[in-house]
Amino acid sequence: MFHKQAQRAFARVPAAHGQASALALRTCTPVLRRWRHTGLQRRAVILSARMHVPADSFSGQSPERKAAVALRSLFTFVAARVVLEQLQGPDGPTTNGHTSYNQQAYLDLMDFLGVPMKGDGGDEWLAMVMRKNHALALRLMEVREAYQQEFEWQQVAEMACRETREANMRLMRAAAMASLQASLGEAGGSSGGGGGFGGPGEGRDGGQGLGPEMA
Repeated sequence: MFHKQAQRAFARVPAAHGQASALALRTCTPVLRRWRHTGLQRRAVILSARMHVPADSFSGQSPERKAAVALRSLFTFVAARVVLEQLQGPDGPTTNGHTSYNQQAYLDLMDFLGVPMKGDGGDEWLAMVMRKNHALALRLMEVREAYQQEFEWQQVAEMACRETREANMRLMRAAAMASLQASLGEAGGSSGGGGGFGGPGEGRDGGQGLGPEMA
């Protein structure tokens, strides 16, 4: 019943996000099912499908847009590394660190890799490459698009959900252990405040002290 409610909630998401929503439902269903016995199934579905994120969190961008830009930057960098290896040829770099396969493109790409990519998905970086070496930039864009089609999207979603749950469990265990140790330390301190060797008039052997007549 709860799973069907979750499916109906995700079905209301716009069609453009249908694939991602279905993927999220498949990979994160165990998280939603934890609400099954709490009597808050309806609330769980609403929170999972429509959680509000303040508009100013990422300069007006949604978290999904922020992640998409970051992934595009990743794809751009991967494409650069793939093309760099292709330009080296089957034998790799020569003794002077260059390559005889396409040395000019190789040297250009090495220079560009020293320029940091900004947070625009690598587009400005590619535009800079385009101005210097048009053919190289076209090859980079071609590889970038091909790689995003081979990217393991489902694996990323599964790892993100699983590792988030595992990280939460580790943090909760660490906090519980720290609280327990603090409680044990306080209990030990309060019970260890006893007296000295005995009460007044008692010697160290637990008997009465020696009087003056026996000194």
